[in-house]
Amino acid sequence: MKIFFASLLCFFVLGHIASAQDELRKMMQNAPRLEARVLPVTPVRTIRVGQPMWAPNPDGKSCDLILLYYDNTLRDSWIVVVDFGNNSIKTIKHTEYINWHLVWENATVVAPNGKLFFSVIAPVTSESHNEYSQQLCMYDPATNQLHMRVAEIPVTLKGGVHPMVLGTDGWLCMAGFHPSMAASAVQIDPDTLQVNDYGAIGPSHAPNDCFGYFCAADDRFIYVASGKLPWYLVAHDKLKQESKVLLTTDNQGIIYLWPNRKDGRMLIQVRAHRVLGETQDKVFGWLKDGELLKTESEENPPPEAAYHDGPQMSALPPRPELFLKNAVPTSEGQAEIWARSPEAKTPDQPRTETTPQQLGWKRYRFQIEPHPQPIHRLLELPDGRLLGTAGDYEGNFIYDPRTQTAKHLGKIKLSHYATAMDPKNGKVYMSGYPSSPVYVYDLDQPWNAGKIGRSSPVSPPALAEKHPDSNPRLLTLLMEDTGAHKMYAGAWGADDKAYFGGRWYRNGSGGGFGWWDPATETSGGFWKPLSNFQITHMTAADENRYIVISARRKQDEILKKPTPKEGALFIFDTVTGTIIRQDKPVLNVIGPGPLAAVGQRVVGWTQPMGQSESSILWGLDVTTGKVMFRNSLPFPLPIQLGSNQKENFDFRLGPDRHIWTMMDFENSRNLTNGHLVRIHPEDGSIQVVGKLRQGGRMAFSDDDVYLSGYPQLRQIKGIVGQHVKDH
Repeated sequence: MKIFFASLLCFFVLGHIASAQDELRKMMQNAPRLEARVLPVTPVRTIRVGQPMWAPNPDGKSCDLILLYYDNTLRDSWIVVVDFGNNSIKTIKHTEYINWHLVWENATVVAPNGKLFFSVIAPVTSESHNEYSQQLCMYDPATNQLHMRVAEIPVTLKGGVHPMVLGTDGWLCMAGFHPSMAASAVQIDPDTLQVNDYGAIGPSHAPNDCFGYFCAADDRFIYVASGKLPWYLVAHDKLKQESKVLLTTDNQGIIYLWPNRKDGRMLIQVRAHRVLGETQDKVFGWLKDGELLKTESEENPPPEAAYHDGPQMSALPPRPELFLKNAVPTSEGQAEIWARSPEAKTPDQPRTETTPQQLGWKRYRFQIEPHPQPIHRLLELPDGRLLGTAGDYEGNFIYDPRTQTAKHLGKIKLSHYATAMDPKNGKVYMSGYPSSPVYVYDLDQPWNAGKIGRSSPVSPPALAEKHPDSNPRLLTLLMEDTGAHKMYAGAWGADDKAYFGGRWYRNGSGGGFGWWDPATETSGGFWKPLSNFQITHMTAADENRYIVISARRKQDEILKKPTPKEGALFIFDTVTGTIIRQDKPVLNVIGPGPLAAVGQRVVGWTQPMGQSESSILWGLDVTTGKVMFRNSLPFPLPIQLGSNQKENFDFRLGPDRHIWTMMDFENSRNLTNGHLVRIHPEDGSIQVVGKLRQGGRMAFSDDDVYLSGYPQLRQIKGIVGQHVKDH
């Protein structure tokens, strides 16, 4: 009899679920098509500017300046060459996709033949974007020509970072990582462009990633410091084709390695932290002939045995002083640099001259095509305006629905992912990448940091990021408290603190949770309770007393705790300042997923592992941990938990105290042809607002919904008031 009633109950429950899913499908099929009007404004039109590179002219008296203009898309890039020998400007348009990011000084070499070499990340072939590896580029100052893919670099030389140095044998040395997750290196003759490939060097870091951060080379050995779990200092014998490990750190250590020229000769210096088998926290020394010559202090002079003889990089003539603030083009593409030769510069003293030209500066103007930047973040402000964020460090903007105008505010050194709003004082706290910085933007004061516009060498200098009058102002780096390199989620607490959660990168992959206290101007945080989890989303509940952390399960590379069976919620109490509980509203999931709260009710959306065509909407009482509902949905969660969170998707509280999100996309990759819905927080019931061609982040102003995802804002007019009135 018990079996009969159990079977009957199961049949009833399954039938009820199927009926509810059929009804939801029917509502979606019959939903009206929403008109998301593309507004006729492009808030951010700009492009990134790389670090200056220099090459000596054949006359031995002047230099060429090379500037890269790019963004991290498949769009065109530009190379600008200013030849200070003849005062000419040349702009080169490059249509092949190149990742110009991280073309820093340690990725450039001026060879003894006077040519500038630098490494980039590019598709293995110009026709395919499926596989990437390092490529070698060359600039010839004699002809002002840039040459791409000048050598046959093996496809096995990969790189996030991609250092390049000149060895004592006169050959270029490029380092990176091998597909086996060991370090890798090649050498190139700068005259003949012959390539010697040394393949995998040293131990593999698998299953962790490998980063060949630093390299050097002498006549017989190549040295690579690869990391980050752990770090190895490897010496590779080019003659015997053998590698040996000179130092190994623990999983929280680091090794620095850099060539240094002194008195016309080269030294290869080493600084390492948390080295296994060492009694001291730090190890210092020099590399020579495959060995590490240790010293007690970095201040000690090097012994004669540490010096290397060999070719030098081509010496640069005295470089002009640069003023590059205007190198960032305006939205119309106007860019300029100012330069002053050493001869024109006079000693600092009170002067009556008021123009740059009177002080010896010369202006070089050129035109660069700026790119419309996609909008990644949106936030409504108390006065009805919208604060938006463009991708790839391209800054923030304000859109005013009343005037239908947008203003690009400027660029700060933040890739913005997470936001916490102080509703009492009109301040926006922003965090993200790198090093989990926290900036505060005072809405009552003008934005004055990283502004794009015309200035000159005689203009007042820009304020430092931490200056009290800088707006936004850099407050802290939460990486120091939490270990997290990127913050993905933010929330404002009832204790008037800004809270952020994110994850480690490269040094590990666990989670970090931190805060900024405006009253005391101090930060705090922790990571050890989250070392085998990774924070993906957060919300504040019960009048912001509780910060609810949604975390996916993760392997613990640092503390070696067991990998959890599933993800979990962590409930942080702002009154006690501690995690008071761990909840699992749904079992067998990577993580609880995106979430939002109304009062004490937290609502989230997740997908069980092994199920690709269904998902679960859940509700939980934050004060007790009791699960109030679990509703099965007949389509998957449209995002991957643990992604980089640039999807055109949102899951957030609306002004009607319902959860607004997007569901049931025909194209789950691009999030197109889906449905905009409202979720009742009490029981998880879903009301279909309408069919939506393209998802996006949402912001609300009056009765309108605004969407990100395009370089232009999209507006669904009057939709909030209409649905509150109808339901």
